[in-house]
Amino acid sequence: MCICVSAAAFAQKPTAQKQDEILSKQSELDAKLSEVLKTQEEMKTLFGSNMDMENDIVKMSYAYGISLGENFKSQGVQQIDYAALNKGIMDALTNNPNPKMTVQESQQFLNEYISALMAAKAKLAKEAGEKWLAENGKKDGVMTTESGLQYEIIKEGEGAAPSASSKVTVHYHGTLTNGDVFDSSVERGQPATFGLGQVIKGWTEGLQLMKPGAKYKFYIPSELGYGERSPGGKIGPNEVLVFEVELLSVEG
Repeated sequence: MCICVSAAAFAQKPTAQKQDEILSKQSELDAKLSEVLKTQEEMKTLFGSNMDMENDIVKMSYAYGISLGENFKSQGVQQIDYAALNKGIMDALTNNPNPKMTVQESQQFLNEYISALMAAKAKLAKEAGEKWLAENGKKDGVMTTESGLQYEIIKEGEGAAPSASSKVTVHYHGTLTNGDVFDSSVERGQPATFGLGQVIKGWTEGLQLMKPGAKYKFYIPSELGYGERSPGGKIGPNEVLVFEVELLSVEG
């Protein structure tokens, strides 16, 4: 008899309240499944390209990736969550009404984050530059001015040296202390002409030590270069700059 009653109890239909709970749970599960499937589809766009470089959309997308990557490097960004990056791009392009961050929030965060990165990078570069210059200044033939500019005479010239207001024509080859070239009129095969009041302090001071036909090598401390301000490219904040400069002519 007890067994029959239990069987009858189990055979009873769920109450209306129970049915609502079941439907609610099912709805939650469906929503979660939909989100998982959506994320899977989004992830396919990150790894699913066949990289057909004959396709202009693929080429454009890859080109933007290269541009972003170079920009990240120049700002000192070393780690990227590629899925989060891809999600941010998709949310912006599809006008997602519920993004993880608003445009204003993302800009504020990036400004603060990149500023902190650049400050840390500048501090390390300053310390490394001072150490490098201290060792370089001990080398035979390297002279140091009162301002901290270091120079080496490769070839002397003749005639009148330029003044701070002169215009000069030079050939130059600029590198970082590790030898990376960041600018070179020599490689371009085209001399540069400019006023000495238009360039960094290290050049303004150094070129006044030279006479036409001379060739010097300058080792420019960051405070006589671009300081904490990075002009872009390979030159970061507080970089020591190395230039081989040939003074071709002087005007004024």
